[in-house]
Amino acid sequence: MLAPVMPWRALAAMTDQDARALVAYLRSLKPVRNKVPGPFGPSEKPTTFVMKIVPPEGAPMAKP
Repeated sequence: MLAPVMPWRALAAMTDQDARALVAYLRSLKPVRNKVPGPFGPSEKPTTFVMKIVPPEGAPMAKP
């Protein structure tokens, strides 16, 4: 795997207690105020790395 989008193997073993502790930690952090770049239009050049994941041709579409 070159660039896993989500570390699902590590998260798959997370217990409910682990998840609650993670949520509690994230809620304890102070908000950060900064400008987030993007989104970019078709004629604009991104200022950061963009990884586009495209399903193989003929792959079934995911249901919403």
